[in-house]
Amino acid sequence: MQVPALMRAALAAIALSLTACGQQLTIATWMNVDPGGELSLRIFRQDIVGPLEGGVFTIIRLDLSNPLYITGTIEVPQVRLASPGLVCIRKDTSSTVNGSLAINVVSGEQDVDFPLAVIANGALFPGDIPGVGAPPPGSIQFPIDASLLEPILATGSLDGELALPIAIDQSFQVGGISLPAKVTMTLRSASSPPVVSFDAASECGASWALQGSELDYAMNARGTYLHTVLDNRQPPQRIDLASLGVAAGDRLQLRRKGSYSDNLQLARTRIAGVFSGTSSLLQNPIGGPFWNFSWSRLPNAINAGSDVTTPRTLWLLNPTDIREDFEIGNATVVTVPPGARYLFLTPIDNHFDENFSFDLRVGVDRAP
Repeated sequence: MQVPALMRAALAAIALSLTACGQQLTIATWMNVDPGGELSLRIFRQDIVGPLEGGVFTIIRLDLSNPLYITGTIEVPQVRLASPGLVCIRKDTSSTVNGSLAINVVSGEQDVDFPLAVIANGALFPGDIPGVGAPPPGSIQFPIDASLLEPILATGSLDGELALPIAIDQSFQVGGISLPAKVTMTLRSASSPPVVSFDAASECGASWALQGSELDYAMNARGTYLHTVLDNRQPPQRIDLASLGVAAGDRLQLRRKGSYSDNLQLARTRIAGVFSGTSSLLQNPIGGPFWNFSWSRLPNAINAGSDVTTPRTLWLLNPTDIREDFEIGNATVVTVPPGARYLFLTPIDNHFDENFSFDLRVGVDRAP
C-alpha cells in the first residue's frame, strides 16, 4: 500500500469511528448475489453447472475503539440462495458458527473468516444436506478506505457500495458419497431481500421459511417520505407488497430494529410507515387551499393503523404530519388496506441530513 493510500485509509477509518455511537458500529445489510453467480456440482463424473441467485442477510459488529486496527464478528441470520431447478440453500439454524474479521488499516493486512453453515435440498438431493462452506483464508478483503466511505458518508446509504467476491470449493457428503461443489459469486450490499428470476415461493419458499419467515428491510436514516425544509433528504425505503405475496386484508407484523443517531450522537429508534397505492413520491407537498393545505408528499397514501403525529421541521417549523401513517413498534400488527401496493418507511424526525445508521431496519412478517 502506498503512503497516500495508507493515509486515506487511516483517515477513512477514523471518520468511520467518529460516526459510531460509543466505539461500536453495527452493519445490518443484505448481501445479494450479483448477476453471474455460479454453482457447479460434480455427480458421477458429470459436471452440473447452474446460475446462483439470492442473497444472505449479514450482521457485522465492528469494534472501533482503535480505528487503525478494526476487529469484529460476522453473523448470518438468513441464507436465501438457489440454483433454479437444482438446489435451494438455507441457513443451518442448529449451527452456532459465526465469522470474524481483523483489519490492520495501516498495513492493509486482513484476516476475514466468513463461514456459511447451510442446508441444501432440491431436485438433486434425497433430503436435507448440511454443510459449512468457507472461502479460503485471505480471499475476502473488506474495502475499508475512502473510496467506500465517501459515498456512504455523503448519502447515508450502504446500498451497492460493499462488494465481496467469494469462491468456495467444498465437498458435501450425500449418502456416504463425497459430492464436490464449487460456488463463485460476488455479494453486494442491498437494503432489501434479493429479487430472483424464478418462482421463489413455490421452488424454495418452504425451505427458506424453516430459518424464519421474517424478512428485514434496511432503512437509510436520511430517507423519508415526510415534508422537509432545508434538508438533504434521501429516498425512503419502499417495500413492494407483491414481492411479499400479500394483498388487501392480510395482516402484517412489523418490528423496528436498530437505531440511528444525529450529529449529537443521540440514539433514536422511532419509525413510521404508510401504505400507498402507487410508488409515486413528490418532491414537494401536494398543497391546496390554505384552509385545507396538504403537507403530504404521497398522493396515493392510504390510511391504516393507529395514527402517529410527526414533528414540525427543524427549520421554519413547517408541519409534516399526515393522517395516513402509523408508528412501528416492537411488534406492530397492521391490516393491509384495499388498494395498497407499497409500504413506505421513515425515521420519525424533524431533520434528516445529519442522521446516520447502518443497522436501522424493519422486520416484516405475516401476523400470527
